[in-house]
Amino acid sequence: MYKMDYYICDDIVYFMKQILKPLSDFDEIITNSKIKVLDFSRCESNPDIKGIPLNIIKLLFGKYFNQPLTNLPNSIQEIDISRSQEFNYPLYNLPSNLSVLKLSINYSQKLDNLPESLKNLELGFEYNKPLENLPSGLTTLKTTGRFNQPLINLPNQLKNLELSDCYEQTISDLPLSLKSLLICFNVSRPELIEPLPKNLEILTVFNFRNNLQLEFIPNSLKKIIATNSIITNKEELEEKLPGLEIEYKEIYGDE
Repeated sequence: MYKMDYYICDDIVYFMKQILKPLSDFDEIITNSKIKVLDFSRCESNPDIKGIPLNIIKLLFGKYFNQPLTNLPNSIQEIDISRSQEFNYPLYNLPSNLSVLKLSINYSQKLDNLPESLKNLELGFEYNKPLENLPSGLTTLKTTGRFNQPLINLPNQLKNLELSDCYEQTISDLPLSLKSLLICFNVSRPELIEPLPKNLEILTVFNFRNNLQLEFIPNSLKKIIATNSIITNKEELEEKLPGLEIEYKEIYGDE
C-alpha cells in the first residue's frame, strides 16, 4: 500500500522523504499489530518518533536523525542509527530486550549504560573511547574508523571481534570464547599480534603483507581470510595446520 509519507510491505513500514507529523498521527501504523519494523533510513528530515507501538522490534534511522532515544518500548530488539551523521545523545534506559545496536558515524559518548540483553554492538567511525563496561552477554563487537583503545576485560562470551585499520594497540588477553577475529593493518605490524585465543577458528587479515608468526596461531584455527593481503609464510602455516583453509580476497573502493 502506497502513501505520500510511507508505504507498507509485509511487516515493514518504509518512511519516505520528509515526515512532517509525529508518528502517533499515523493511525494505520499505530493500530496495525502486524507491523514489526519502522524504517526511517530514507527520511530527509529528523522524524518525530514519539508513540512507537509496542509491537515494533526493529528501528532503522537515516542521515538526519538526531533526537534522544528515550521512552522506547521494551519490545525493540534492534536499533540501527549507523546512517545518521548527527546523532550524539547519551544512551541510557534503552529497551531491556535490545539485542543489536549500530551507532552513528559521529557518535562519541561514553558507553556505560548499555542493557545486559545486548549481543551485537557496532561502533561508529569517530568512536574512540575506552570500552570498560560492556554487557556481559555481548557476542559480537565491531569497531570501525578511529577506534584505538586497549581492549581490556572484554565479555567472556564474546565470539566475534572486528578491529579497524586505526587499531595499533597490542592484541592480547582476548576472551577464550572468541571464534572469529578480523584485524585491519595500515602498515605491516605483526608484532601487534600476541598469542591468539586457543579456540579461535577464523582469522581475517586486511591489508597485511608479512609472515603470520606460527607460535601465535592456535591449533583450533580452521580458516584464514586474507583480504587485500599477502601471507608470506603460507606453506609453513599449512604444514602446521594440515586442514587449514586460506582464502584470498581483493576489495577495491567501496565494495
